[in-house]
Amino acid sequence: MGLVITGNLVTVDHSIVDWMLTDVVGNPTLENFDGLNVHVVFKRTLPDAKSRRLKRKTKSIRGDNCPIIYALKGKDGLITNYTSIKLLSNSFNSITMDITKLYHTEYDFIVPMPSSSPLSTIIATRLAKIFKAPICNDYFKKITIEDAYKLLDRADLSVEDEKSLSYRLKKAKEEVGFFGSLPMKSIPTKYRQAFPPLVYDKAMAGKFTDKKVLLVDDLLATGTTLKCARDLLVGNNRPELVKGICLIGSFGKAKR
Repeated sequence: MGLVITGNLVTVDHSIVDWMLTDVVGNPTLENFDGLNVHVVFKRTLPDAKSRRLKRKTKSIRGDNCPIIYALKGKDGLITNYTSIKLLSNSFNSITMDITKLYHTEYDFIVPMPSSSPLSTIIATRLAKIFKAPICNDYFKKITIEDAYKLLDRADLSVEDEKSLSYRLKKAKEEVGFFGSLPMKSIPTKYRQAFPPLVYDKAMAGKFTDKKVLLVDDLLATGTTLKCARDLLVGNNRPELVKGICLIGSFGKAKR
């Protein structure tokens, strides 16, 4: 029920428990971030011993503790194969059906989080068929590097912290450009409250009033993106219900 990394190839092996639980056993789980319940399809676990030793030695790990996501997105030089995608797809179908049986919730809208990768939208499309609900792709967009610099100017930070974050934004700008989307991994967790990752389309305010909305993301880390999306929805729409669903969970405590 885990992953194997051979060179740059990430494959699924249901017989082990390294990196994540890839079979139906142990899935799904439920995580809570500041009152937002998030269904997790695949529970994340510890890396294999070799990778843990490498992380202690180098202070980093390929694939940012979730190599299959990076492989599916073609990032960090990681790849996967058709067999592994098929295994995950079969598990995904079974686990999401279990979610519908466990929680009996119907949704009016499925809303994927914006990303340079189509992965969240692909997940949302499959969920839309399961829940028989339309997808809303255009409500949120990521903040840009330009937006982040404006937020930094307004943030109540020490001179030292401001310099550190300014340097990080400079490096991010070199990677994606001034008008490119801000990679949230460039902002340390303790500062992310000052950099809400999303903005919403004001023309769509009120679209979700009194509706049940399912937010979709591919990977949970701190829950910052989903919490921001929830807050924007509640602040501008007053939906009846907002929940989240994520392909792969965080390392936090989860409940079955």
